[in-house]
Amino acid sequence: MAIFMNIVAQLSVRAAAWAYANKGKVLAWIRDGLGIDWIIKKIYESAQ
Repeated sequence: MAIFMNIVAQLSVRAAAWAYANKGKVLAWIRDGLGIDWIIKKIYESAQ
């Protein structure tokens, strides 16, 4: 969860809202060991 909060802190308001709404998906990406840069990029793409 600390990694999730670290990622959310780096996001814009819109992207952070998307990340919270899709927390399960984001936590699964973290659990699967995907890179933080990749996760942030994917959140921004998905929040469009």
